[in-house]
Amino acid sequence: MKKFPGRTYQGKQGAYLALYNFHPDIWMACPDSLEGRAERLGHATYKYGGYSGGIDFFRLNEKSKIPEIRLQQPSIKLNKRWIKEVDKRQDVQYIIINNTPSEVLDIAREDIRMFVRKAEKKRKKSFPAKNPIGTRINRCSVLIPQTEIKEINRYKDMITTPGKPEFTPQCDNYANIDYSKGCVTSLVFTEQVVWDWERKIAKGIFVAPWHECFYCYAIPNHKSFLKNNYEYEEKSFGQQLKEELLGKAQLITGSTKEFGRRVEKLRFGKRTEAGSLLTRPQFIKTLEICVETETKGVIPTKFLEYNPEVADLLRRTDSVVLYDRGWNEFQKGAVSFGCTTEWAREQAVKYGETGVKTAIYLQIANPVIEPTKRDQEIIRFIEKYKKNLVGVQFLPMRYNSKELAKKIAGINWNDAKSDKILLSNQDPNIGAWELTGRNELIPKKLHPFWLGLIANNNGFYRMCHHTNNYVWCGRCYIGRGLAVKHKRALVNSIKKKPKKKKEKEEKPPTATEKYQKTFGGHV
Repeated sequence: MKKFPGRTYQGKQGAYLALYNFHPDIWMACPDSLEGRAERLGHATYKYGGYSGGIDFFRLNEKSKIPEIRLQQPSIKLNKRWIKEVDKRQDVQYIIINNTPSEVLDIAREDIRMFVRKAEKKRKKSFPAKNPIGTRINRCSVLIPQTEIKEINRYKDMITTPGKPEFTPQCDNYANIDYSKGCVTSLVFTEQVVWDWERKIAKGIFVAPWHECFYCYAIPNHKSFLKNNYEYEEKSFGQQLKEELLGKAQLITGSTKEFGRRVEKLRFGKRTEAGSLLTRPQFIKTLEICVETETKGVIPTKFLEYNPEVADLLRRTDSVVLYDRGWNEFQKGAVSFGCTTEWAREQAVKYGETGVKTAIYLQIANPVIEPTKRDQEIIRFIEKYKKNLVGVQFLPMRYNSKELAKKIAGINWNDAKSDKILLSNQDPNIGAWELTGRNELIPKKLHPFWLGLIANNNGFYRMCHHTNNYVWCGRCYIGRGLAVKHKRALVNSIKKKPKKKKEKEEKPPTATEKYQKTFGGHV
């Protein structure tokens, strides 16, 4: 789980929680674990040097653990002498609910004071606000966040990005495309929501990073969706994307070398969800360019609802849509938008009925053991609607934390990767997993049930998985799948330039060194 920074305080009139954000006008959602046990009090923004930040404040009705938050060391003592200068020095602005205890403002000032003081001490320079506009305290009866939608000029260099072949050469998803650095799954909409692309304003939207899919490998790379969308202008975007798909794409990390040939397959959403309505213009324009360049799309998604216009473009590009079949309990963001696993498979069937190539991307929690009730239920559904699907691509889970392995599959990390000899009465997970060079725990032994289903990995049932000794690539149903042995460590294949060793300056030998060299003795 992605933990967000925060701090708890104990005041004279109650206990409080502060959540931090380096985008001052983004408001953090109340952690799910505090539902019914916390009250939102307000939001504060501040400046230090050329930087700015934001804090959300909640009153805690009772003490409890907050698993979503990485709590900092609490601070109770308030430095009254310094506090009086904080508002002016750091240009603090407050939006608070009516009847908020005055001590909350003092706590906010102390929190800001500590943070700025730490930054100044670390960088050995002063950080007063630049161009302060003066303190403002806005009291209101209803708290409605308003955020400026910021777009990054990311596409000025390249729209497409390198893909999995850098890690697994057998994969041919060379080119990828994302529409944001952040993922839509972190957004929480309220009843007062307003989304205005023209004015670049979003109202009534909170951000909850802990709503992102619990098992997503890209979470460490995600930024806020509201502030990290890639700048989009239809005409220039289309022209540049067309040129890249026809050969100008640069698909080696750290290199400006052009691909030099037409991109036959484009993966939508390498690190983020590409199928949501909030980036639909970019999505449709990408498909239109794919029609012109004869590029096929590979579209893993949780959000893409059935849409006749999209269906037509998918057929014309001969693209494949893979609906991710994960777990509702571990993808709160998608579920909050109504995109449950049950909804996703319904969309797959609808698209399939109109001639679009659709498949199920089935996450397998533990392929070492026999299929669970969940696995069996999904396979029964798939067999029922088999005529509407091109296939099912199994995706064995890759765990990047002990918490994740335990929660999703009940696996003990240390036992799973041990070198113990497996006895008949032992846990089948023991020794059945291995660590990659990026410290991911992956299954190296698969249960015969799964191997029997995929056979040569070229039929209806396929697998996307690789270990130190074997690769299963389903080609995402664009081309023949494969299952091959290989000898290659599971690490990033990109070669880094070796660091030049600094030449050591020759120093005159010490008396001790002279003694050892002369007599071979020890002092």
